[in-house]
Order: sequence, then C-alpha cells, then structure tokens
Amino acid sequence: MPMSTRTGRQAVREFKIQWDDQDEPTWEPITNLSCGGMLYDYLRRKRSEHRLQMVQVADEDEN
Repeated sequence: MPMSTRTGRQAVREFKIQWDDQDEPTWEPITNLSCGGMLYDYLRRKRSEHRLQMVQVADEDEN
C-alpha cells in the first residue's frame, strides 16, 4: 500500500493511501487507519531517508 504523509489544517497527520480496490488514493487521518505497524515502519523509513539526505548534503557542503 503506497502512501505519503501531510499535516492538515488542525495539525492532524494524514496519510495518502493507495487502496488496492480503488483507482485514486485518498488522504486519511491516522484515526481512520488500523495498520499501526505499517505506519510505524513507514515513518521510521522516511526518517532514515531524511537523515541520509542530511548527511549527503553535509558531505557535499564540505567538498
């Protein structure tokens, strides 16, 4: 299930979910989702990717 994240108007985190049985993805608040482990893994992976980008940018700045 591909997804991305955003923060809505009232600081509610939403996830863009591509459902298997629908053509278009939908933005869902975390309270509508019951896949906590999958969300945790997604957020952890995104955080790691962000850290890697920060290190790469720092390395480029030093050169």
